Amino acid sequence: MPRWIGASTAAQTYDLTYDQVVQAVMMGIVRGSETGNGMLVNPVDVEANLDRIRSLPPRFWAYKSHAAKEFGLTRNQIDTAIALGIVRFKKVKNPNYSSGPEATLVAIPDLEANLDRIRSFSQYSRKELAARHRHNVRRRLRERLAFRCPRCGEKIYPHPYVFEDILMGDVDYGRAREDLVIQHYYQVHTDYEKDHQDVDKWLRPEEVYEATKGKFQSFKSLVEWYEGRRGEMGRSERKAWGRIVDGMRYLAAERAEHHYVKVAARLAIADGLIEPIRVGTEEGGTSRSTDVQS
Repeated sequence: MPRWIGASTAAQTYDLTYDQVVQAVMMGIVRGSETGNGMLVNPVDVEANLDRIRSLPPRFWAYKSHAAKEFGLTRNQIDTAIALGIVRFKKVKNPNYSSGPEATLVAIPDLEANLDRIRSFSQYSRKELAARHRHNVRRRLRERLAFRCPRCGEKIYPHPYVFEDILMGDVDYGRAREDLVIQHYYQVHTDYEKDHQDVDKWLRPEEVYEATKGKFQSFKSLVEWYEGRRGEMGRSERKAWGRIVDGMRYLAAERAEHHYVKVAARLAIADGLIEPIRVGTEEGGTSRSTDVQS
């Protein structure tokens, strides 16, 4: 009894295409068996039906994504055709991701024979339509919120999570736009990034003196002492002084932020991007929850 061979080997041996060999198996004129490493076929059957196999279309299968592009279809239209049983398909190992989901091959002759009907199917599933609607809503909102800065010329866009806040009703459009403008001015057109690191500029000497129990009157001297001694400190002492240092840095950054948000608001008002009546109308002034993408 002849030894069965791989479908790809049969194609090479008998000057066929792989798809022709697989079609012959599907039609029952060649005995075949799927294995974990591909399809095996009976070479006697191939030789006995060689002329008939060569008359079959040389290309039978196509990946679903390639077929969609080739025939101008969408994934949902092909999936619908598969579900209705008018297009044959098979699952194969993903050629791009060994651990990814299986890929789908579809029968080209079936697509060609039913092309008009398949094109009449809905282009998108309900899930896809809902996703496209959400995307369009967010895209339009992104463009509405965006602005071009008159100082640096950059087009400034909001962070995506801002859209969710607006759509969920957590923040109104006017407030979100104001926050976006002030956030950009605050980050780019003020001295906050440089100044907030100068902790002594934002802390009074008596505050440092009190926090360090009379040991220091400036943050600079505290840090110099701490960095020089921390290697000699025990764990609890090092953690205690570390909390004091971090707390002062946080307080200084908070005060610098509060100051420069006001500076940013004044600059934005002067440039006509914010209405004066909106700024500082809530407790604590304008919020800064809006991240910026430029």
